[in-house]
Amino acid sequence: MRNATVLGFLILLCLVQVAVGQDRDEVSPKNLPKGVSAAKARNLLAASELASERDQQAVHARRQRQLESINQITAGARAALKPILAADKTGTYQSYQAEIKRIGKLDAKEQGRALRGLDGKYLTFFQNAFKQAGIDEPELQAKISKVLPGAKFGALLTCSGQEPPEPEEEEAEPKAHAAQDTQTLSAPFGLRSTKRTTQGLSIQIASATADLESGDIRGSVDIVLGLGNGRATAAVGQAIEIPSGPHKVRSTVDTKTDYTLHAVSLALNGAAGAWADARIDVTKPNGTLRKKTQNLGWVVAPVLWFVTEDGDEEPLSLSKTVTVPGNAGGQFHVKARVITEAYTYGISGFGVGRISSTLQTIKMKTIP
Repeated sequence: MRNATVLGFLILLCLVQVAVGQDRDEVSPKNLPKGVSAAKARNLLAASELASERDQQAVHARRQRQLESINQITAGARAALKPILAADKTGTYQSYQAEIKRIGKLDAKEQGRALRGLDGKYLTFFQNAFKQAGIDEPELQAKISKVLPGAKFGALLTCSGQEPPEPEEEEAEPKAHAAQDTQTLSAPFGLRSTKRTTQGLSIQIASATADLESGDIRGSVDIVLGLGNGRATAAVGQAIEIPSGPHKVRSTVDTKTDYTLHAVSLALNGAAGAWADARIDVTKPNGTLRKKTQNLGWVVAPVLWFVTEDGDEEPLSLSKTVTVPGNAGGQFHVKARVITEAYTYGISGFGVGRISSTLQTIKMKTIP
């Protein structure tokens, strides 16, 4: 009975989400364009960040459900492997576990190099264990692909991919006619926001920073050797005053962006995964948020072993066209945002997400 009580308490802890320091929504009046109201900018920023957080929570919950489904799909494979690996007399499995724990203490770049160095030492051993356990990899890959469409598979059911682009909420491309005006803005920027959340039973490190003077935005999440998940988001942008008359505005952010993702499942206790996103947020004068997200990539380790991926998008250009409420003009906010997430569903394993970006320019074109 006591064990059940303790287990219930631990599960409750896992369900409690904790927002930790460093959260910041800020308007810098000195960096706002001439004629833009700082007071109005603060109110609009608060509304847009609230809407953005609701959206991110929904995405975060969807990815949690996806990883939980993967965990259930591969539960039988883990159960079949456990007695085989427990019977290993060579010490190979124990050596692998010790190396993963050591690698988990390194920084993200060093982790990638160290993980890739494990192939020659351990991969054949685990491939033989999969065969001995009778694991049908093609069948499991087909099931995983239904949960994570477009998954590209590596060794031992590890997979990576890129989520499809979101459908446009409003007209994607303006019809051809002359633009009334195009504004191009660069650093220093007037708006920033950072937020990080973690939950679960693990060592968790989350960081989010946004620099108005340089346009640098960074997010990182490490979920280390435990059960948990986390998200970090950072954004910089500008408030722009649009005169009455235009029917639409088309906003574009140009950035330099790079990311690093690791997912490691260590001891047959559950799956691990990580995601990285870049996004443009456009907030209308009435507080309505419109956004366009580009998933840069994701990685998932469902049974054991690891998957790691990194890349850069230079330049990365994201655009969003929105209607002007009543053609009345007003203050719009345009922000470049980066989001990274990491999850582990086992008591052992880690997920790491890193993303950094520099906002170079914001362009706002008015469309009659």
